Amino acid sequence: MRKIVVFSLSLILVLAIAACGESQSPVTTSPDAQPQQTPAVTPSAPPATTPATTPDTPPADTSTVPPATTPATAPATPPVDTSTAPPAATSDASPSPAPTAGPSPEPTPASTPAVATTPAPEPSATPAPEPPKSPFENIGGVLTMVDVENSPDPDRGYKIEIRRGSDGYVKFTVVALDGTVMTDYFLFMPNQSLMEWRRWVSAMGFTYFYSFDLNTRELLKVENDDGEDVSESMKTSGRWDNAVGTVTAEVEKMENYFRTQFGVSITEAFRDASFGA
Repeated sequence: MRKIVVFSLSLILVLAIAACGESQSPVTTSPDAQPQQTPAVTPSAPPATTPATTPDTPPADTSTVPPATTPATAPATPPVDTSTAPPAATSDASPSPAPTAGPSPEPTPASTPAVATTPAPEPSATPAPEPPKSPFENIGGVLTMVDVENSPDPDRGYKIEIRRGSDGYVKFTVVALDGTVMTDYFLFMPNQSLMEWRRWVSAMGFTYFYSFDLNTRELLKVENDDGEDVSESMKTSGRWDNAVGTVTAEVEKMENYFRTQFGVSITEAFRDASFGA
């Protein structure tokens, strides 16, 4: 491109010089003279051009110089049709600031709205329930009651008497179902750790008194209605062992019955002054 422009400028300069020379030297013609031939003008070499200090290229004369061929360029990307394309989604949320080091501020306690409090009603004066009435009746200093319904024996009941003191006792006297008091009894003497059982043996027609140790759980002796000790005769006749088993079972039966009905043992009831009150 640069060469074409330089050549065009040189050609224009040569033509301009030739035209200027013809106008300054008129040609004299004579009839005899041969027409003077003007030597052909050899185009002189173009003057040396000083390189331009700037890289700008002088504008080309588009009247005589053919237009420069523009190199092919990549097809431009067609513009985006913004009339139909949906707008780009933008986030309204601004980026959260980065946490800064340091102690976090203490949270402000939420204020609790005041709530109108209603004073609690005063408890009504409810009388304390009365303790259950004792089934015993104090008769002359002796706690007494008759139990027929809860007797451990289906054919009889017991009259229970509790007398406290050094010579005190807890006595279970046999009562018929109609309430008639009989003569047989169990006499517990906690101070002496003894139990005496009076028993009428209808088959023999005799009354016997059995003495039993509440601590060792042993049958100590057997006396008849006259107060005679018949223990040896019972051992000789082979009736002693049977008597031991019978008395032991009867004592345990009465102890279990009393604890079931009153929640304490016979000895505890005897020693507790509040029992039966």
